[in-house]
Amino acid sequence: MSRITNFTTALITLASVSCFASSSKHPNCVGKTDSPAMSGHNALRNHGYVDQKTLDNVDFEKTEVQLLASQPIGINLFKQVYQITYKQKGSQPKTLGKDITVIVSQSATLEECTTEDSTVYLVSHTMKH
Repeated sequence: MSRITNFTTALITLASVSCFASSSKHPNCVGKTDSPAMSGHNALRNHGYVDQKTLDNVDFEKTEVQLLASQPIGINLFKQVYQITYKQKGSQPKTLGKDITVIVSQSATLEECTTEDSTVYLVSHTMKH
């Protein structure tokens, strides 16, 4: 009887720890005007990796922001990695449907989406296998 009780207690403990870990809060910065999307756009503009005409052709309504990873690194401090895909607008065959994709790594808190330490990587090729 005590083995069953101990086993049941262990299962309940594991289940509650698992539920607590999966429900812990992380910053939600996936908006099209949140820090990761704006950091990516500003880095592309400021460093000249993409010309101004291309950046002016970004359709922000179609921008896709995806959280790839979020890791607690301190009290109310998280390291997050986002993939942001900017879609081109226009009717020209050269620009229609072209995407610009960046990866943004940054720290965030539950109150603020950035702590001024973002790093932006321009994805030059996406390989599918």
